[in-house]
Amino acid sequence: PIPPFWIIKNKEKKTGLTLHLLTDSWDSGDIAEQLLFPINPKETLKSLIYKINCQTPHLLEKVKERFITKKWNFTTQQKTRHYQSRPTPTDIDINWNNNAENIESLIRACNPYLPCKAKLKNMTVTPREVTKTILPATNPGTVSIIDNELYVSAKDTQLKIAIIEDASLGIISGKNLIQLINLKNIF
Repeated sequence: PIPPFWIIKNKEKKTGLTLHLLTDSWDSGDIAEQLLFPINPKETLKSLIYKINCQTPHLLEKVKERFITKKWNFTTQQKTRHYQSRPTPTDIDINWNNNAENIESLIRACNPYLPCKAKLKNMTVTPREVTKTILPATNPGTVSIIDNELYVSAKDTQLKIAIIEDASLGIISGKNLIQLINLKNIF
């Protein structure tokens, strides 16, 4: 499983780390310590994994303090827990019929480790960074070039494509994609 993917995709506001006692049952031991922290609304999969890794020593320091002072305050885990599966190809496919906020969250949840794929006319690409705009939506998936910038319509508004990955072109900006390819032949 990749919990940070689901945390970002589901637009969670906070996450955390939990250290618990090991038991014979999976993830069921009493909680020794927890550390919660906020999630930045522009968090990517990589940045959240980095943030979690940076918070781990703080959690261990709290546990070390309890170990030294022998002041343990265990909490019984809730009986109902929810686990997400590993993202499937369907989970990471971009559907332009979705709203822009959900598409933007999905792209950030995949960046840079998971290849979320999108169709832009006859090209299959991996958007790496998009920004929701106030431009009115057209038909979902419709590509537009406005002021030499690349846009694609979602269900509710247009998204500006800042960074995109393509198998033959590499990782480039939407603006450079326009310059590299005669877009009139593609779009």
